[in-house]
Amino acid sequence: MTTELPVNRVDYAERKVSFYETQVEQWLRDHHEAEACKNCEDLIRDVNALLEDILRLDREVHGSYYEGAPYDGELDARIRGLFERWHRLALDLAGYAARFEKNYEVVGVQKLRHGVDEVGAMLDPSDEIDGWIAQRGERAIEANARGDTMEGLEE
Repeated sequence: MTTELPVNRVDYAERKVSFYETQVEQWLRDHHEAEACKNCEDLIRDVNALLEDILRLDREVHGSYYEGAPYDGELDARIRGLFERWHRLALDLAGYAARFEKNYEVVGVQKLRHGVDEVGAMLDPSDEIDGWIAQRGERAIEANARGDTMEGLEE
């Protein structure tokens, strides 16, 4: 009785294991990238909502000025600081999201970029149309020095 070793089957099994090792490694890379993209989208959603909150707060504070509340330069500076900080973090986040856009549609990134552009224009004192934050602060300081309210200061 001769017993033959199943060398061919061992070779075949080794090839299959090698194939699936490669498949699993690729799947893990793809899965981790997809998971990171989803986490990025979640963060983008939260940062977009944060901008809406800051804009709402800004409108509320400046609405109070229009209703006759005395101008508070420190509070205005803090709100401007919120816009500046949001702008920096949103720029960083948009840059991070760009790496996923080669392979995925990143939900919310266009809205984020639009917000970055709008807030950037708002913060730019040389922008005659959109640079209203800096202009408004300067006009409010002048009006407050005269004892005026914010009424009629914005065009």
